[in-house]
Amino acid sequence: MTMSSTGSPASELETEKPLSMTAKVPPRSYFLTLAADLTIAGGVASFANGTFAILTGTEVQVAADLGLSKEAICGFIFVIFGIVSVAGGIAALRRKHFSLGLAGAVLGMMGGGLVGFWLGLIALVMYALSHEDL
Repeated sequence: MTMSSTGSPASELETEKPLSMTAKVPPRSYFLTLAADLTIAGGVASFANGTFAILTGTEVQVAADLGLSKEAICGFIFVIFGIVSVAGGIAALRRKHFSLGLAGAVLGMMGGGLVGFWLGLIALVMYALSHEDL
C-alpha cells in the first residue's frame, strides 16, 4: 500500500471528489409534485365552474348599468380563483412560492365546486406532508 505525503493511503485520495462551485438542488418529493398538480387541477375546476356560471347566468340583474347577473359576478370571481390557483400550482412545481401554492389550493377549494373542494383538500394534505421541501 502506498502512502501519500499526508500519511493517508493513496486510495482514499483517489476517491475524494473535488468541491463543486454549483449548489445541488435536492430532489423534489412526490408529495410536493402531487400537491402542485392537484392545485392546478383544482384551479382548472374553478375556472371551468366560473366560466359555466358566466355563460349560463340568469336574467336577474344585480347592476342594471353593467348588465351582469349574480351568476356572472360569482363566475368572474371563480375564474379569478382558478387563475390564482393554477399560478400557485405552477409556482409550487418550480419551488418558488409555496405560500402561493397553499393559497391556490384554498382558492381551488372555494371555487371549484365539489371536485375542486376535494382536490384542494388533498393538495393541502400533500403540502403538509412535503415539509422537508418547504
